[in-house]
Amino acid sequence: MNWISIPYLAEPMRLQACTRYHAKLQDATAYPEEGGRVKVIFDKPQRAMTPGQALVLYDGDLVVGGGTIMST
Repeated sequence: MNWISIPYLAEPMRLQACTRYHAKLQDATAYPEEGGRVKVIFDKPQRAMTPGQALVLYDGDLVVGGGTIMST
């Protein structure tokens, strides 16, 4: 993950997430994991997410961070 508006994810955080350029933001919770990894759990199942795609996390209009999907 590359954090933009926070130094790192210290505790679970409610956010919105986007996996495609034209996709609508989806409500999710990001959970910190060991080794700097983050687990993102969407409120609703997401379609066709694939390892290697980008995931961007938002808090309203503010970009919190982004990274590459490692597994689904």
